[in-house]
Formats: sequence, structure tokens, C-alpha cells
Amino acid sequence: MKKVLVLSLALILLLGITGHGTSSYFSDTETSTGNTFTAWVEECVCYGFNVSDITTNDRTIFTYDVSDSSAISTGFFGLDNTNGQPSGVASVGDYIYVLDQSGKQVYRYSCCGGTPDVSRTFLTFAGSSMGNPTGLAIDGDDMWLVVWGADNLYRYSLTAAFDGTGTLNALQEIPLDANNVNSAGLAIDSNFLYVLDSTDHQFYKYPRSGGTATISRVLAESTASGGGELYSPSGTMFDGTYLWVVDDRQANNLNRAYKYDMTNLFPDDGNTENALWQFDLHSDNKGSTGL
Repeated sequence: MKKVLVLSLALILLLGITGHGTSSYFSDTETSTGNTFTAWVEECVCYGFNVSDITTNDRTIFTYDVSDSSAISTGFFGLDNTNGQPSGVASVGDYIYVLDQSGKQVYRYSCCGGTPDVSRTFLTFAGSSMGNPTGLAIDGDDMWLVVWGADNLYRYSLTAAFDGTGTLNALQEIPLDANNVNSAGLAIDSNFLYVLDSTDHQFYKYPRSGGTATISRVLAESTASGGGELYSPSGTMFDGTYLWVVDDRQANNLNRAYKYDMTNLFPDDGNTENALWQFDLHSDNKGSTGL
């Protein structure tokens, strides 16, 4: 029995010094004749709020546990060396998906990081090479990419993307609005796709079947922080109720995340829309690129 206890202690120490990522622990009490001991097992959690970072030589996913009025930085993990230009993130089930702009591929990580699965290389609907994909959104088996260089939205099968090697053609193409020229992120709900524009500081809302976009008000900080317009929005997600935006402010180290009320954002009426709430990102999360 002493050997078992020693091994359990060694395991606890090992889990404490390895593992980098988002981790929690749960206890499982076991008994044997005359002895009781507790074994600790690592459990990684895919929180929905994950921000990719492209700071030089430090490509990372930072994870946050976010409630209605508080946010806690809960961990991080380094990206694979070949995932050199992260530009979009989606957290689905037991995985975190990270879009790589340069490779035109998506990397699928466990919630603690580690060695990822790598998708096939994405092509356009016509089967040609695409420009610069800048946003990723997943709903069921639908995986969408927004491409800045080609001014389009593309839909793929998530299953097919990780089923084999080689290239994969898009199943659907939606042209972007002529003014939606600097796409910086992509969010999705059951009816619409929301493309964040880093120059206009606005959302362009597209029906998933295609069609004319509805444009949002201009995004601004919360009134409690002065209500100023965002600096360089760089990623977005829909949490089921609210749209979130991360703002990349490397110049003054004020990278933040902002929460917006969907009902007030659309359509654009010439006014700004103030965030309901915001929080500062981790001090090392200085080069946010996706959410």
C-alpha cells in the first residue's frame, strides 16, 4: 500500500508542474482495508472565451472564465510551431479550433493544447487558392471562414475538413458588402453570420443563405470607460446572447474584451453603440487576433 501512496503523490506533483493550459482537478476517494486515500485527476475545460495571441515568438491561446460582471484569466497554452499566424478561434465541445491565416488551415487542439489535428487546406468555392482568412465560426457541421483577400464568406463541412489530407473546396460562397473590406473576425448564430470590420469598427450581418448585409452601429467602449470608439477590433464571437469583441491596442497595452447587446446594434442609425461591459485581457495577451 505504501507504494501506491508514493505513486499517487508523484502523480500529484507531476500534474502540478507539467500541464499548461486550462486545468482543474477533481477528487476521487478510494478505500482499501485500513486505508483511505484521495487521487487527483487533471481535467481540462474548454471555456467558451479563448483569445489567440500572435505576439512575436509567443503564439498562444489565453483562456478566460467570464460571468456577467467578472472575468478571470484561467490559463493558456502555446500553439504548435506550424500554427504560425493564428487569426480566428472557435471553442466547440472538447476542442479549441484555431485558424491559421498563412497555411489556410484550421488546427484542432484539446482544451489543454498539446499536439493538434490539422485540417485539409481550404480552397474557394471554385476550387482556387484563397487570400487571407481572418475569421472562423462553427455551428454543428458548418464551419465558416471569412476571407479578407477574396472578400467572401465560405462554408465547409467540419467533418470533411478533418477527414483526410489534401485540399477541400467550399460548399457555399457569400460575397461581402463592398464596404466590408477589412474583415477581422466572424461570429455566428442560427440565422446570421456577423463579420467584424476593423476599419469601420462595425458589424456586417449576413443571412446564412446569402443576401444583403445589415450594418451595425459603430462600436464603442462602455460609458463607464468614457465611451470612446474602439481602436482596432480584431476578433469576435456570439455567446448565445451577446456579441463579444476583442480590441487590439498593442501601442498602449490596453487590449480589452467588450460585450454588446444584439438588440441595440442593428441597424446603423449614425450613432455609436456602447459596450454593456468590458474587461482587460491578461497582461501578456498583447497581440490579440481572434476570439
